[in-house]
Amino acid sequence: MFEIIIQFLIGVLTPIILIGGIIAVLNELIQSFEKKEEYNRKLEELEEEIKEFSSQNQTLVEDCKSTIREIELEHQKTIQSLSRCSQSLYNEANAVLKNTHDLMIINGLLSERIQTLLKYATTSLEPEQESKLIEEITSAINHIKMENEQIAHHRQELEKAMRDIEQHDLEVAQKQELKEIQGHHFGGLSI
Repeated sequence: MFEIIIQFLIGVLTPIILIGGIIAVLNELIQSFEKKEEYNRKLEELEEEIKEFSSQNQTLVEDCKSTIREIELEHQKTIQSLSRCSQSLYNEANAVLKNTHDLMIINGLLSERIQTLLKYATTSLEPEQESKLIEEITSAINHIKMENEQIAHHRQELEKAMRDIEQHDLEVAQKQELKEIQGHHFGGLSI
C-alpha cells in the first residue's frame, strides 16, 4: 500500500516537476530575449548619440576655424589703424575660447559615452563582433583626440592673437599719452 502511494506520488509529481522545469527554461529564454532587445535598443540610442555628437563636433570645429579666420582679418585691420574696435574683437576672441572649451568638454563626454558603450557591449557580443566593435570605437576615440589636439592648437593661436591685441592697445595708449604730454609741453611755450 505504501509503495502504491509512493508510485502514485512519483507519477503525479514527475510531470509537475518536468512542467515546472520547462516553464523555468522558457522564462529564462524570454528574459534573455528581453535583455537582448533592451541591449539592442540601448546600442541604437548610443549610436544615434555618437552620430549627433560627431555632427555637433564638426559644426563647432568649422565655426571655430571660420571665427579665427575672421578674427585674424579684423586683427590685421586693427594693426593698420587705431584700435577702436579692439575691445569688441577681444570679447569675440573670449567667446571663441569659451566655445572651444565647451567643444573639448563635449568631446570628453563623448569619449566617456563610448567607453560605457564598449563596457556594456562586450559583455553580450561574440568575439568577432566584440573585436570589430572595439576597433570602431577605438578609431572614434582616436578621432576625438585628434580633434581636441587641433582645437588646442587653434586656442594657442587665438590666445597669441589676443596677446597681440593687448600689446597693440598698450602701444596705442602709450603713443596717445606721449602726444598729450607733448601737446601740454608745447602749449605752455610763448612765442
